[in-house]
Amino acid sequence: MQTSASDSISSSSQKAYVIKTEVAGWARGTFSVIVLAHLSSELVTLGLLFVGLLGAACSYSNGIDDYCPPGVPICVRSSSGEGEACNGDWDCLDDLICSAGACEARGESGDACFQWRDESSCAEGLLCNFTDCLPCDYGHCQAETKGVCVSPETLDIGETCCNDRVCTTGACNFALDYTCQEKGTVGDLCTESADCAEGLTCNRTFAQPICYPLGTLGEPCDSIPDCAEPLVCEDQFCSAPPSIGEPCNPLHIFECGRELHCDIVESICVEPGRLGEACVDSYACDAGLVCNRGLHVLYCEKPHVHDLGEPCSRDDNCREGMICGRGSCNNPGYLDEGEQCSDDIECGQGLRCGECG
Repeated sequence: MQTSASDSISSSSQKAYVIKTEVAGWARGTFSVIVLAHLSSELVTLGLLFVGLLGAACSYSNGIDDYCPPGVPICVRSSSGEGEACNGDWDCLDDLICSAGACEARGESGDACFQWRDESSCAEGLLCNFTDCLPCDYGHCQAETKGVCVSPETLDIGETCCNDRVCTTGACNFALDYTCQEKGTVGDLCTESADCAEGLTCNRTFAQPICYPLGTLGEPCDSIPDCAEPLVCEDQFCSAPPSIGEPCNPLHIFECGRELHCDIVESICVEPGRLGEACVDSYACDAGLVCNRGLHVLYCEKPHVHDLGEPCSRDDNCREGMICGRGSCNNPGYLDEGEQCSDDIECGQGLRCGECG
């Protein structure tokens, strides 16, 4: 959301009000609404009212809701069995999917399947090896397409692929003919570092991306993984990283040494936070710690320490088996029919997260 202020309002009289709220059904974490407004209480009140409306639950009746815009996910009751009509997966009973307007079981190995982006109609643990949408975009079809369910790492060199994970070698040649290939050696075309042999990276600084050894000081790079440790990629060249206390660009959080990060407030390289120290996100905490952004004061803590109803920003802030929803730890299935959701696990027994209109 963007709001504009008139030119007559000086920058000194503007202020960014960051209002964090849990939007039921759109995300289980918090999100920030930035309101650029004059320092008047009226505009602040309007901003808070807007946020309150976003977080409000909506009513629901028989899958039709006059108060929710189409596409807003809410907990709905699944009722359609295999072969029965459906408008989406949420209409189908557990473990069934909606395909061509009817509920059906997920595909087993060798069954026909369809794929749309990361969503597949195959059973858990299988991949949809789709081959009729070539060329594909780094393993993702640009439109719904059909293929065959296969186990990971089962296709041999030369077999058609559109996903690295279906190949025994772990490399599908997107750059040439969409077939499984050996990992690339120095100078071979690539689309990602997974295409290249160990010790090589897919370097995009050349006219065409090629497998290339990890860069030494002063060699060209496109990103940090292109450079040998502990070097970083700065201005497309492998460079020595700034050390603790030295200036850094907060827009490039990881430009500091490998175990450091750029403090977004001080703009200097700092060590990760220890237990109980302030943080902005989990990357700013020591290994094994997480940042709880659901608290008024953010700090690094051990995972899985918060009980039912305590503040959280991610599932691993909560005790094992709990989830983070609406800014606090909850048991799975804590939402009733008609309440906004973002995942099936939030909805009660017999419910799935689907559309309300």
